[in-house]
Amino acid sequence: MTTFQQTSNGEELMVYGETGESIAALDAVGATWGRRVAAVIIPLTRLPDGFLDLRTGVAGEYLQKMVTYQIVIAIIGDISIEIARSESLAAFVRESNRGRHVWFIESIDDVHARIG
Repeated sequence: MTTFQQTSNGEELMVYGETGESIAALDAVGATWGRRVAAVIIPLTRLPDGFLDLRTGVAGEYLQKMVTYQIVIAIIGDISIEIARSESLAAFVRESNRGRHVWFIESIDDVHARIG
């Protein structure tokens, strides 16, 4: 299920529910077509298999599509265990969170705090 929420400054967030099939990047891009969406919020549980294993290239390919279409993506979920196991993932998440297009966060409240 997908819902749309307003931020405090009137921008729209596209929020995917926790349950359901994996969400393809191009499906998320298509769902934003014709709307002024400030960010797409995707739970970690809805990302493709292998996403957090950077060796697979899944995350890079997925996120590049979002960035190419100038869509901000916020991935919600606790990835502390995966970060503890992978120094490269920890560095990737840290750098992503410093930027403006890809965020790894724990809750939707964190998105509202970043966007307004």
